[in-house]
Amino acid sequence: MIIWNPTLLLLRLPVLLICLIESSSASDGPIHLVFDDYEETTTTPPDNKYPDVTKSAGDYKICDYDLCVAQEESCQDIAAKMGCLCPGITPQTEPPHTPQVTGVSPAESGQVTVHWCAPFSFVSQYRVTVEGKEGQSHVFEGMSRNVTLAGIKVGQRVCVQAMNSAGVSSLSEESCSTYRPEKHANTPLVAGVIAGGLGFILLLTVTALILWRRKACCKGGTDNPQGLRNPSFSTDGTL
Repeated sequence: MIIWNPTLLLLRLPVLLICLIESSSASDGPIHLVFDDYEETTTTPPDNKYPDVTKSAGDYKICDYDLCVAQEESCQDIAAKMGCLCPGITPQTEPPHTPQVTGVSPAESGQVTVHWCAPFSFVSQYRVTVEGKEGQSHVFEGMSRNVTLAGIKVGQRVCVQAMNSAGVSSLSEESCSTYRPEKHANTPLVAGVIAGGLGFILLLTVTALILWRRKACCKGGTDNPQGLRNPSFSTDGTL
């Protein structure tokens, strides 16, 4: 129990005022007020009001999903099943980004195969259009990454657009490609092999002809061992 002494308090009041003035001009250290055996401690709050909080993101991994290879499931389905992440894929409430056409190459029977990579977006369908035939576009499912079409001529431009319920992707240079079948890179090699084969056949033919003529000459000499006679002499030795 603390007993307050009014007389003592009045006597110490000037000292207390001086202490308070000096304390206010000093640093932000703690202020101690002492009345006899009673001590009151006032401390300033720490500068850091919010302690550091360590957040653990967990061990996440990227889904095994190739944007350029035809898939059987969407990346969202794979993520829900495997617990992995599909980074950067926009939801179906936003129009998809532009797909990238990676090649337009010739196929069998005069057809043409179009290859593309999917965008980082939710895609429900793809629309493929050919220059000059925009009204006859072809629509394929969202898992597709290549299609084979007929009736595409050299020099025609082929474009691919991604679609979902929110809209259609825009056309750009990367979403279109012109059909220009390139010549085989090994054409000089093939020409060299053909030329070498023809030269070898010609060499064999010439060699066989020479051997045949030599054999014919040798056979003719064996049939007439006396050789050629001088027509100036008769068989009896007279001219």
